[in-house]
Amino acid sequence: KKCLSHKVQMLVTMVLAAVIPVLFMFDVFGYDSYLPKKNQIKNMAVISSEMRFGGSYFDENGWIGPVDYALENGVNYFDTAFPYHDGQSERVIGRVLSSYDRESFYLATKYPGHQITDLSQLEDTYNPKLIFEEQLKRCQVEYFDFYLLHNVYEKSVKIYTDPQWGILDYFKEQKRLGRIKHLGFSTHGSLETMKEFLDYC
Repeated sequence: KKCLSHKVQMLVTMVLAAVIPVLFMFDVFGYDSYLPKKNQIKNMAVISSEMRFGGSYFDENGWIGPVDYALENGVNYFDTAFPYHDGQSERVIGRVLSSYDRESFYLATKYPGHQITDLSQLEDTYNPKLIFEEQLKRCQVEYFDFYLLHNVYEKSVKIYTDPQWGILDYFKEQKRLGRIKHLGFSTHGSLETMKEFLDYC
């Protein structure tokens, strides 16, 4: 019986191994119909470059070729953030993109409020302006096309919404001044947290 059971299991496994790829190949369940068509994708992509870890050191020269290729082939959206690779990400992408016409690409970065999960970490002099100005300097730009409040979730939402720090008000003002074209947020939080934050906004 054990031998027969083993043979049956092997047979089922072999059948599944043969059938499943066919189901996806011919899109039996219509999965592909949920994917955006090529002409619906507005030139957005993520560029992965050669990086060396250990001190989070970027091979800056490794970015030049991929960025050239990306821009020449219609990719014009670049995403970074204040804490990525110990702050090196903004600096490197800023230096590389500085040789291109500013109107030829969209640049997105993020404010690191999610890294503050304890109000006691903050000093009375805490000011989001200092970080924002540093980001503009790192990226060598006068404005950001997209600026996100980074990871609004259960432990950071109180930081983002606390009027003492005025984080959202400050960035709304920067948007009014044209230093941020589109203001938004990213999240790994729950639906309830997103609703709480959107109600605050």
